[in-house]
Amino acid sequence: MAGLSSRTVPHLADAIHAAVTKLK
Repeated sequence: MAGLSSRTVPHLADAIHAAVTKLK
């Protein structure tokens, strides 16, 4: 379970970062 969360959190952060970059 910890491994899944460890991969999901960075993935979400990366997706948000990509969205912000597109907006800019």
